[in-house]
Amino acid sequence: MSSAAPAAHLFRPAIRFDAFAAGPANGLKRADRERLMAISTPFHVARDVPIFKRGAAADAVFNIAFGTARVYREVPNGRRILAFLFAGDLCGLAKHGTYVNTVEALTPVNAFRIPLESLTAMLRRDADLQFCFLCKAAQAVREMQRQAIVTAHRHPIDRVVAFLSMLDDAQQDEEAIHVPMRSRDIAEYADLSVDEVRRALDELRREGVIERAADRSVRITNRRRFNRRLSGM
Repeated sequence: MSSAAPAAHLFRPAIRFDAFAAGPANGLKRADRERLMAISTPFHVARDVPIFKRGAAADAVFNIAFGTARVYREVPNGRRILAFLFAGDLCGLAKHGTYVNTVEALTPVNAFRIPLESLTAMLRRDADLQFCFLCKAAQAVREMQRQAIVTAHRHPIDRVVAFLSMLDDAQQDEEAIHVPMRSRDIAEYADLSVDEVRRALDELRREGVIERAADRSVRITNRRRFNRRLSGM
């Protein structure tokens, strides 16, 4: 998979819903996409560049159109990655008018900046669109709760399996799991050392649970064993 982001003007706003979301299966209707496009500003963010930082004035939400981003918060010994964002995701959680987390491009990202004032006026007029955003906001909170569940388990292999399951869910139409994250990113998400992440992946490969490719993708080769580890968490 190429890491070069296509031009931002090739995209329209889109909201991705997971299998458990209560909203419409295919996200936004075409008319809603066009209305959001009219109030949005498309932009490109290079790898490792923040989309916005914790504590900055929250005057917009952001819709990822292409690429992967990480949500993190600074902690005394570094940082803690709380979630990863993919195409179709929204970000911009705020409290008292400021962003509560930093969101940074992990790969080149194309996104849309949607001003809160314009979006609020649109949502007040459209109950269906309001419901879409409500479902997506609930999903975003659930993803950060998922990270807490991952780190509650003691065994590094179980944490890495839970991480791969998260990616598998986000990329459910793919034959293999694309892993754009560095080992450091996985470690910060799962609260492990980089060596623990690498050993866990090697052990899963030796057990015949996964295969790893040169392009950093992972294929689950024994779904039964993989699911057994998940069910034991």
